[in-house]
Amino acid sequence: MNTIAGAPDARAQLAALIFAVLLLDEDDRIVEANHAAEEMLGRSARKLAEKRFWDVVGIADHRLGDRLSLSDAQVIARGVTIATAIGDRRVNISSSPMHGNPGWRVVTLSDAGQSENDDDDDQRVELRAPAVLAHEIGHFKLRHVPKRIAWSFVSTLIGFWALSILVAIKTATVGTLGSGIQLRGCTTTPVTTSEWNLS
Repeated sequence: MNTIAGAPDARAQLAALIFAVLLLDEDDRIVEANHAAEEMLGRSARKLAEKRFWDVVGIADHRLGDRLSLSDAQVIARGVTIATAIGDRRVNISSSPMHGNPGWRVVTLSDAGQSENDDDDDQRVELRAPAVLAHEIGHFKLRHVPKRIAWSFVSTLIGFWALSILVAIKTATVGTLGSGIQLRGCTTTPVTTSEWNLS
């Protein structure tokens, strides 16, 4: 890596990052941690030093835990819930092996959904809106379409049934005013035109 004279060294660059950076040795012990790691994990770098990663960060997802336990595996996982000394957090996690030093690796943790700049909240929401919409459309397609088709079919059947009763009543009333109408076992009394009160 080329550095320009006067540029901050690697340690200063890592200290300035807004996401947690942990250097782990071959036994998964934390050798170094930047300031963001102290804030995220709720412990100072001094207290984190020499602690095993698994004693500081709890990962409930066993598949991810198994994958992270392999020091030579490259891992990227998004939206993972971890347990820390200050409570559960939802983070993005990555593990990068250091090929020049077998067994050593750099693990990064960043708040899931945390933007690099809090002023970008509006832009972040706008960028997430299409993803949320696509997600909801997926739910609509997967779960709601069969229900909506069934409800539409049932509603249509009920509508036709009610319409057929109304048509039958209208036809029977107009066609046979003097003979009475029978609906479901009930008989109406015949009505003569002289009994109508049209006023």
